[in-house]
Amino acid sequence: MSAEFAPGNSTVERIRNVSTQVFTGDDNQRFQFTWRTIQTWYSRYKKDGVTTTTPRLRADRGLPRKVEPEQLLEAIEQVLPSFHKTPKNMTAVYRACIERGLLRREQVARTTFGRLIKQHELLKPEAEAKNKVRLAFAKAHAKPDASVVTANSFSPRRPRR
Repeated sequence: MSAEFAPGNSTVERIRNVSTQVFTGDDNQRFQFTWRTIQTWYSRYKKDGVTTTTPRLRADRGLPRKVEPEQLLEAIEQVLPSFHKTPKNMTAVYRACIERGLLRREQVARTTFGRLIKQHELLKPEAEAKNKVRLAFAKAHAKPDASVVTANSFSPRRPRR
């Protein structure tokens, strides 16, 4: 039954009335839709004149949606000095990365940011991290240790006793 011709004094009442009905499909399968689903379909019908759900193209079609953990770690390491302690609030770290232009909202959502931080242990100190991706990144981007002397470097003299 169409929501326009269902019993009720308002559109909402008519939609709620239709949502109580059970429909049988071509294969004799029974369906009952929620009033919210019917309201969405009805709104689309009124707006576009289309009764089926037409696929819509994503606004970010063709753009990379994923952000690499290495890129997140670089951004986090740049904003961490602005915090007094290691922050436990991922949202504050996310906002700092966005405000400094290290990440874009279109690039990574706050919830994705938080999930990746937990998954790759990006806020844990390097010594506590057990995640292989984090450890590989840390190893590849480690700052050279000043105490290590290579064959080509100058070796300072030891003071006399």
